[in-house]
Amino acid sequence: MQIVKTLVMGLAVAAVSVPAVQAQTRPNPQVEQRTERVQMPRAGRVSMIGVRLSDVNGDQVKTYKLSKAEGAVVESVNPKSPAAAAGIREKDVILEFDGERVRSASHLTRLVTETPAGRDVALVVMRDGRKTNLHLTTEAGGANTWFDPTFGGAIDRAQVRAAQEAAQEAAREMRRNLPEMIDGMRERMPARGRLGVSVQEITPELAEYFGVKTGVLVASVTAESPAAKAGLKAGDVITVVNGKPVGSPRELVQALPAGEGSHEVDLTFVRDKQSRSVKATIEPASRERTPARRDQPL
Repeated sequence: MQIVKTLVMGLAVAAVSVPAVQAQTRPNPQVEQRTERVQMPRAGRVSMIGVRLSDVNGDQVKTYKLSKAEGAVVESVNPKSPAAAAGIREKDVILEFDGERVRSASHLTRLVTETPAGRDVALVVMRDGRKTNLHLTTEAGGANTWFDPTFGGAIDRAQVRAAQEAAQEAAREMRRNLPEMIDGMRERMPARGRLGVSVQEITPELAEYFGVKTGVLVASVTAESPAAKAGLKAGDVITVVNGKPVGSPRELVQALPAGEGSHEVDLTFVRDKQSRSVKATIEPASRERTPARRDQPL
């Protein structure tokens, strides 16, 4: 049943395009928690090697003759996979991958995913108390024909089907609940007023042209907005809001005051390579649900 739980939870993650599957075993006060990971095939050039992994717990350090609880334990190997071709066996502990020390199962999964497909990689595994050097060639997950979710019969096919059905239902439920989840996040976030400008980040070349070190370039100003009433124009570079330097649209939004009522904002901007300061009075933003637009002013 533990394998079923691992796959059910893990496949739900894979359904939303995460390259590796992760699930934690049921907590037991007598045994340290372990995490199993199974990399699932996906389109593109994401690499795979074909193993099911778990973390090394404290009790296994002595069993596998390790110096500390690091590395990734191979729980099973997919037949005809790159791992099988390299000679990796069940209960090997992978200590190094492509010259990097492996800290955990999740760390190894990330290292594999980030390695280009078709690369020859050196591994160090602990086997029967001795370190063994191996080599394997990574393979693109979406292109492989060897992947078997049962790992050569180690996992019951009925359990895999049940896990896949549960994952699909979890994905459908997530899509159904997504609008409500987003609304809930919006309600918990403080409403910030709008200044009435559309801005963009400036490149080093633009920074030199406008005579600034950092800031955000005003691309347009909404008529009758607080920014327009304060005298801001397209081509100005906003550098400071209420004493806080801003270097990106996100920082500009975060610098604007939140809460009920109107707020006076001190703005510093550069025009014609000269720094100027103005005050703008902004009103709090409405919480009405409106479609987001890429050109929506701040």
